[in-house]
Amino acid sequence: MDGSEPNGWSQETFLSGATKAELFEKALDKILRPLARAMIALGVPLNQTVSILKRVLVEEAATFSVDGKPLTDSRISVLTGVHRKDVKALREADSDAQSRTRNSVLSTVIARWLADPAFRSEGGLVLPRLGEDGAASFNALVESVASDVRPRTVLDALITQGVVKFDVDSDAVELIGDAYVPSNDEAETLRFFENNLHDHLAAATSNILNDGEERFLERAVFYSNLSADAVAALKADVEKQAMDALLDINAKALDHQKTSKDASEPKEKSHRFRFGVFFYSEDESDRS
Repeated sequence: MDGSEPNGWSQETFLSGATKAELFEKALDKILRPLARAMIALGVPLNQTVSILKRVLVEEAATFSVDGKPLTDSRISVLTGVHRKDVKALREADSDAQSRTRNSVLSTVIARWLADPAFRSEGGLVLPRLGEDGAASFNALVESVASDVRPRTVLDALITQGVVKFDVDSDAVELIGDAYVPSNDEAETLRFFENNLHDHLAAATSNILNDGEERFLERAVFYSNLSADAVAALKADVEKQAMDALLDINAKALDHQKTSKDASEPKEKSHRFRFGVFFYSEDESDRS
């Protein structure tokens, strides 16, 4: 990895006697900048953001306890800086947690199509829409993921996203991408933004707080003083290697999921994981 230090940090930063909270404040300044750009571009004003932040602070503080007892409204107010009356109102409000954590049927269908040999034909990622005598089909694929969703609805959505092609003459569906990456549906694009960034930040936060027995994988390679052509070549290498890794883990995870469902012993508490990769580059002359 490059020996360069991240912008704004130096050895003196860590030798200055700054507290962990002060160092975190410095990090927060940089972390919030991409979000600020998105807020401005998408027309999300400060007052709405403050309302969301208040609610999240209260919900997170409510998970803490003192001597095994839940925190009172007053204690949460002291810890978060949110007024006690607001704390009370927010704690009494209904939570929309279920809608914030629901899984996408579309992405799950694509993940299974890529990983499950039962739905991989010799000709590639092509499936008949309807199967006969238990043969693999697109409809069977959808039903294996969500029995309460019409396969035609899923097919139409994937066609709209440009993820699959449907040949009317052969009545066959072809996957034309290696992964479900929404390109036209803004709501779905933002759902990926929400979930991917949440889990990445949650892993990094757990690591700095040391609030779990496990330290999560959170590594990056970073270099400066490269030409645009060099970055483009590296980006191509990263995309290939990353996709190979994602497809491999996807297949293995599906195998584990099937084993867990087929196991005869009592079920353990359900767990989930998210493994992702990212690549970012910029013209260093654009930095402020």
